[in-house]
Amino acid sequence: MRIYNKEVKAKAESYSWIDKPGGIARIPIERAKELIVEKGLPMRSEESIKQIQQAESMRKAVSNSDSSAGRVLKNQ
Repeated sequence: MRIYNKEVKAKAESYSWIDKPGGIARIPIERAKELIVEKGLPMRSEESIKQIQQAESMRKAVSNSDSSAGRVLKNQ
C-alpha cells in the first residue's frame, strides 16, 4: 500500500503526457488549482444545460412515480 500511495503522489505532483499526439498532458494538482483560480471553470453550452435539466426532470418523475410495470412515462 505504501508503494501504491507513493506512485499516486508522484503522479499528482508531476508533469507527463497522457496523449502526446492529442496534446493531453497531466499537470501537478497544485498547478491545476492555480489555473482554475486564474481562468475559472469552463462554461457549459445552452444545449448542454437544457439536456441536463430535462434529464433531471425525468429523474424526478421516475423517482416520484409508482411502479410502472413496464409502461413508458410520458413527458408532462
